Amino acid sequence: MGADTLARNLGISRSQAQRILDQMSARYSVLSAWLERILIKAAHLVPITCTLGWSLTASGQPGEERTFLNFPMQGNESELLRLVFARAGDLPIIGCAHDSFILEDHVDRIEQTVWEMQKIMRAASRDLLGGFELRAGCKPDQDITYFPNHFVDKREREDGMRHWDWLMRLIEEAENERAGERSGDSGRNVEGPKAGLRETAGTDNEARAESAQTEARI
Repeated sequence: MGADTLARNLGISRSQAQRILDQMSARYSVLSAWLERILIKAAHLVPITCTLGWSLTASGQPGEERTFLNFPMQGNESELLRLVFARAGDLPIIGCAHDSFILEDHVDRIEQTVWEMQKIMRAASRDLLGGFELRAGCKPDQDITYFPNHFVDKREREDGMRHWDWLMRLIEEAENERAGERSGDSGRNVEGPKAGLRETAGTDNEARAESAQTEARI
């Protein structure tokens, strides 16, 4: 993060933000030296390589410094996510959000599922980072959502649910459009396999909605 971004995020002047960054560099001199070595390697077109082999080489174009300063952290984070996905194939993962995993399971199994996922994540971090273990936090009162509620990220709540409301409008528009198509089919008295498939899908959705699933974010 540069001085401009830090100033914007904290609501301070650029000079104040730069002073914070300078103080951080002085306090964490080992980190600063490591980042400087990355920039030197990138400037000489030496590939920056992650633990499992993913690499990035500079193109020689100006303005690439920030990309290469971020790559070792972001690249190895991606390697960790891939490793966890490979090892957690039997768990009910329904997606990931940035550096978190979202799981879905029945109420009586969700806490056990979360514990198994945390164990896999910690082990994967040790294997990837030479024995260093990352935390895999999950606060049940905040990160586990029970049916019929839905999980909402803290940042989304702080943003006034703007993205969620936009997504809900898109879903509503799509459902209204599909309902209109069905009404048109009914007006033409059309029967066939598609109608049966729609009825089956509707019944299946209702069954899933009544199964009291829970979601957890780790």
